[in-house]
Amino acid sequence: HICNKPQMPGASISASRHSLPYSRLRCAAFGQASRYAACMSRKTQSAVEVPGQTYTPPHKATFNLNALPELIAYRERYCKPPKERPMLCTDIRISIDLPQKAFCRAWNLIVAKKLRYQATLRSTVDNAEDILVRYRAEEMCLLIDEIGKINEFSYPLMLKTLNRVVVNANGKLTFIFQSGIKITV
Repeated sequence: HICNKPQMPGASISASRHSLPYSRLRCAAFGQASRYAACMSRKTQSAVEVPGQTYTPPHKATFNLNALPELIAYRERYCKPPKERPMLCTDIRISIDLPQKAFCRAWNLIVAKKLRYQATLRSTVDNAEDILVRYRAEEMCLLIDEIGKINEFSYPLMLKTLNRVVVNANGKLTFIFQSGIKITV
């Protein structure tokens, strides 16, 4: 089942190798009933190879959610084990809850290193030629002071500060804020 609602509405989550977005999926395969997000290029079969990375798909023995022990034993015995192959952007899956939790960690990291980031933002306010970049940097400074650390995901804060999220090959998320700050969590 495919659901096109983004995990963090208002923010763009994309693969690091191209700009195609991630979409929500529900998975009952590989022995788990979970929700995750994967690159949209799987629909158009235009997946991009991740250089220097390999991937081994899970064995078919665990493909069904409620597989009978006899079926698992049969598949383990007679199905060929999957071969290692180059990793594609569609092989990188993230938990559906990860973007919200990672946003909280990224924001709290900015607040924890407040002096460092505010100095950078003040420099951006003073030296940037683009008026919008100066405005976003100034707004970010004010929000860091006003809001402080957060314990749960704040949708309004995300809309005010976040530009996009990039999913890296290792499954980590890079948050790119509108003020120019990049944090990998």
